[in-house]
Amino acid sequence: MTLYLLQLIVSFFFFVSPPAILVWAIRRWWRTTPRIGVPAWRSYLAVGAISFAALSELLWIISGFWARAIGGFHVYDPMLIWFVRFGFLAGPAGLLTSLFGKGLLRWPACGLSAVMTLLWIATGLSV
Repeated sequence: MTLYLLQLIVSFFFFVSPPAILVWAIRRWWRTTPRIGVPAWRSYLAVGAISFAALSELLWIISGFWARAIGGFHVYDPMLIWFVRFGFLAGPAGLLTSLFGKGLLRWPACGLSAVMTLLWIATGLSV
């Protein structure tokens, strides 16, 4: 029972919270005026950071559905390696971009990118 509860908590943290954070950050940003602050290039970096985080998360979700569809990934499966490679590149890119960004999307993008980077590292180590 305890193991099941622990698995439920961990799966909630890894599969439900990143999309919820992404939706919350984008809705928060969308409702503010002005959306792009001064200097504009730093605000665009924050938008780019949340885009990288969303791309990494999208690859994470697609890889999960893909694994379900084909019955699971095998060791050194080319699709798994492709997902891990591009997901891992998008996660740290979002983290690095968010450090130089400015605005309401900066910190949610930083946190989400850090979580996605850790998820991709864990996935890469488990291959």
